[in-house]
Amino acid sequence: TDGDGLGNSFFPINGSSTQQDELPLVLPWNNGTCPIFRSVSDTLPQELTSSGGECFALTGSNLVLDCAGYALNGIGGGAGFDDRRGVEIANVNNVTVKNCVIHNFTYGVYVRNAQNITLYNNTIYDNNNIGIYIDTTSSYNITNNRIYNLNSVTQDYGIRVISSYPRETSNLSSKYIFDNIIYNNTLHGIYISDNSDYLTINNNSVYNNTQYGILINGSFYTAI
Repeated sequence: TDGDGLGNSFFPINGSSTQQDELPLVLPWNNGTCPIFRSVSDTLPQELTSSGGECFALTGSNLVLDCAGYALNGIGGGAGFDDRRGVEIANVNNVTVKNCVIHNFTYGVYVRNAQNITLYNNTIYDNNNIGIYIDTTSSYNITNNRIYNLNSVTQDYGIRVISSYPRETSNLSSKYIFDNIIYNNTLHGIYISDNSDYLTINNNSVYNNTQYGILINGSFYTAI
């Protein structure tokens, strides 16, 4: 055993002293703590609290994480704690995260090098850098989320998109930020930069952010 809590306990089969297995083969939801790695769809049965690093790392394509309204609780973040991510989605495709409450990480949701990512009906607040971070991701849909600062922490950006341009000219209209409520962020509500072209931003309520509600820098063909 390696001390990770998996397969560390002997379990007799049918009362036999010689036939045995080791349990738990899978520790059920880490007793309410994370990090947790998932490569298939799942529905959260309880609130989770991070012991450090990311809470959820979604490592498979074609999956849905439904938090069912439960919270992912971080232990703080900010400079020097880049790995503290509520949900990490990297190098995968066709992933949906919905109905989550995510707070007190460096990044609420961190997406990098992915395609066809949907973030729907999440509440993301008081993360110590960015609510939703999108990097090098060619297609995504961010809809019906609440992203804000509630307490005196520095969630600088509600949504931060960088270097997320379409991979194919036939897939230009594939990036959407719709129907979100974004407020009280320390810098900008939505910040788009570095050739994150062909984005549609529509019907969002963005207010009371310290600098800009929506800032677009070095990105083109954005419809608002």
